[in-house]
Amino acid sequence: MKKESSSRDGEKKQGRIKKTFFHITGVSDLLFIFKSVKQSANLLSDRISFLKSQTKKLKGENEQGTEADEPYNEVIKRSKMDEESLLSLALKRKRYWLVCMGISAVVVLFLVSGLMRLLLSGNLHIGVLHVLLTIILMLAVGALSYVKAQSYEFHAWRIRNRCNSVAENGTYGDFIASGGQKSIFNFNQAGQRRGEL
Repeated sequence: MKKESSSRDGEKKQGRIKKTFFHITGVSDLLFIFKSVKQSANLLSDRISFLKSQTKKLKGENEQGTEADEPYNEVIKRSKMDEESLLSLALKRKRYWLVCMGISAVVVLFLVSGLMRLLLSGNLHIGVLHVLLTIILMLAVGALSYVKAQSYEFHAWRIRNRCNSVAENGTYGDFIASGGQKSIFNFNQAGQRRGEL
């Protein structure tokens, strides 16, 4: 028993000595920086991969021959909602993602002004790295919000034009060709008819 307690005390002393050494030399700060950068990079990587998958989903839905290639009437019947309800739901969700994108843009502007202030003052410390990583993360959030708003605009465009399949010209390529992406920032309406764009 005495050996176990003495070994525990020895481990505690070594742990305390190690912590004290880390704090005195600044190694703990460096470890914290590296852990923060690694976590931010992992989070950013996750966001970018999700963004890529959303973009691929938008672009490749109709080429896969899945349910996205079904006629429009069958898709509406299966949704169990009328067109106006679907359009109002798409508008709500599009507005939500546009607001998220706007908030992230405002945060990025404040962060950029703070970064410039730090750089101009000549105080280059860990805060600069934190601000820079936060700017990159908020840009990723803004890009994700834009893609989500665009996906709801695309779905509303399909509803307004009563098209879903390749035969009905309801692909993402048709959406882009008809200029549907121009109305993404329209807060009053989700989806435009082909002739109104």
